[in-house]
Amino acid sequence: STSLQEWLLEGRIEVAVVYNQPLVEAFDIQPLFSERMVLVGPPGEQPRSVRLSTLGEFPLILPGLPHSNRRLVEQIAAQNAVRLNVVLEVDSVSLTKRLVSEGLGYSILAHAAVQEDIGQQIMVGHSIERPGIRSTVSLTRLRERRSTRLALSWEKILLETLEELVTEGAWKDATHWLVP
Repeated sequence: STSLQEWLLEGRIEVAVVYNQPLVEAFDIQPLFSERMVLVGPPGEQPRSVRLSTLGEFPLILPGLPHSNRRLVEQIAAQNAVRLNVVLEVDSVSLTKRLVSEGLGYSILAHAAVQEDIGQQIMVGHSIERPGIRSTVSLTRLRERRSTRLALSWEKILLETLEELVTEGAWKDATHWLVP
């Protein structure tokens, strides 16, 4: 989030967990895991594989710019000459999921964010292929600021928890742990 980056620069926070962190000279960025993004649609559809080249055919509900997921989707679409059909900009994941489940459009979200909804048949997840879209989650710190013991302790607990979720837990099937 742009706010988290500003808070890091202002010294209001010491560390942030950020999706698709752009390279910024002021930050130390440690990628933690990547997760696949899926096209989600209303319940009742049959799950299928969707080629990236066909994403322009779907009425999309996406966050507004400069949201990191929107930047990622726009960048990959542009690299593959795909013109997206964004019908609504919504920055709330919960509101986006509700709008999709009510049949008002489709969205592209991280699998971990929608796996329970898909399992409960509140919405349908379609895999995106050729190429797929992967979101990267990173730990971000201000490069020139030394971390406090509290921040280091929090990072340790966070890394242990996330590694377990990604390698053994609920996110295992949709994520890939990147920390050596």
